[in-house]
Amino acid sequence: MDILEELFLGGLHPSEDLTVVSDKEYKEATTRQSELEQEFVKALTPEQKKLFAEYSDEDCTINYITAKHNLILGFRLDCKMMSEALK
Repeated sequence: MDILEELFLGGLHPSEDLTVVSDKEYKEATTRQSELEQEFVKALTPEQKKLFAEYSDEDCTINYITAKHNLILGFRLDCKMMSEALK
């Protein structure tokens, strides 16, 4: 199966193939971030916890949108490079 057919059939899932997850520096940073968040949340009132949860949800949405646009920009750059290479 070629890549276009796989794309059409929904077989491509680039976000599942992230190599950053196995990166030591990434793991250390996410572990530390989680520890800090747990400590931070302990100090919040219930109302502040709710507000922080909403903030965290919006942050996830922003990260998703950023990742989507980066993928699109990267794909477009790849296409431009291929076009240039075929001249």
